[in-house]
Amino acid sequence: MTNPYRPLSGKSSGLGGSYRLFAGPDHLLLVTANGFREEYRRFYFADIQAFAWRRTVTGLVLSLGLAILVLCGVAMAVAVPESELSAGLTAGLLLLVLVVNLFRGATCSFVLVTSGRTHRVPALARVRDVRRFISQARPLAVAAQPIPAAPPAEAPVAESPAVMDAVPPPTEAPSPPAASA
Repeated sequence: MTNPYRPLSGKSSGLGGSYRLFAGPDHLLLVTANGFREEYRRFYFADIQAFAWRRTVTGLVLSLGLAILVLCGVAMAVAVPESELSAGLTAGLLLLVLVVNLFRGATCSFVLVTSGRTHRVPALARVRDVRRFISQARPLAVAAQPIPAAPPAEAPVAESPAVMDAVPPPTEAPSPPAASA
């Protein structure tokens, strides 16, 4: 038996657990894993009205904080010879985390808009992942949208001779009186 779910771009982890997005036959599946517990949330493609995202400053603040800590570690390694090894290793590890954070790109906040409400999707926290996700999920959501009903066509009015005879012919409107000079 084949698995009907395929993974989409959208995978992150944080204090609330780890998050993954999957595409099912007619819905998106958001999986939240917290230790030994998993939660599943379905978003049917037909119910999705919009994808919305905005950039956040989280990545910038994290990068600035890491850069400051790297500089402090380097300064401590230079200033205190006894802590040269430990401060140098700490600064090196923090530098590695900084480079990985910069490589992952800008951060953002992503929401799915459905008919009832907006749902925050923590699995999409980087702009690059959001753009890739939208390119994968948008065609599925558009294809599942119900076709809007065409407005009812105007019913042709049957013109019977009796009705036409009952309507008096249009008359000319009286011309306004001429202005006297």
